[in-house]
Parts: sequence; structure tokens; C-alpha cells
Amino acid sequence: MGRGSAKPSALAVAGYRAAWEEEHGKLDGSLILHLDKETGKCAEHLIPDSEHPKDFAAFLACLAIKRRQDELARKREAQPS
Repeated sequence: MGRGSAKPSALAVAGYRAAWEEEHGKLDGSLILHLDKETGKCAEHLIPDSEHPKDFAAFLACLAIKRRQDELARKREAQPS
């Protein structure tokens, strides 16, 4: 996560939230806590419930890209030189 930015982490949180809800039931919301290494200050980044479906869809899209990249890398490695 970049300094003070919760945007990239929101997609990861959406993935964790979906897994949690599948096993334990619906959550009321999501929250990212950013702990500044230099100052020790804590900043809250509330993720509204209305954003979860979009964030989870983006998470799944990123996961599909990563899996495809891994598949292509394995194919390249398997090819004779």
C-alpha cells in the first residue's frame, strides 16, 4: 500500500471480506487502518458497503490477470530453448 493510500488495499480487503462472509456471514462494513511507521499515527479508511461489490469485482479481475500471467510464464518456461 502506498503512503496514506487505501485504494489498492480496498481490493484486497474485498477479497478477504468475501471469504469471511462465505464462512461466517455478512459483515456490516470494512475498515482499513493505516499505521504510519514514522509517526506512529493511525488513520482510518472506511469502505462503504456500497463499494464492496465493485471492489470485489475488481479483485476478481486482478486475480484472473495474475493467474493468466502465471499460466503464460509456466508455458514459456516449458518451451525448449
